[in-house]
Amino acid sequence: MAHRRAPDNGWTKSTRHVVGALARPVGRSHDGMVTSEPTGVQIVVDEERCVGIGRCEVIAPSAVELGDDNISRARPGLIPLGLAEDLCRSCPSQAIRIVG
Repeated sequence: MAHRRAPDNGWTKSTRHVVGALARPVGRSHDGMVTSEPTGVQIVVDEERCVGIGRCEVIAPSAVELGDDNISRARPGLIPLGLAEDLCRSCPSQAIRIVG
């Protein structure tokens, strides 16, 4: 039996995995089973440490907003853990942290 090759749509396997993970986040229930319940974390921005570069707003405009005073503020709501970690790593003043 010959193997079929999936059509090439320009996406790598890892890209499909990331997009799928963001579209349908999964987590683990208390007994370790994978669940389709939405999961996420909340971030906070320390306004005293923020220097207003705005890199965070470029990375995640749905999670962070740069105010008229050039200080970033977290928008309410949960975001995927990976995105929160990227925001924390990308902040040059280390003003962003994960709280839950």
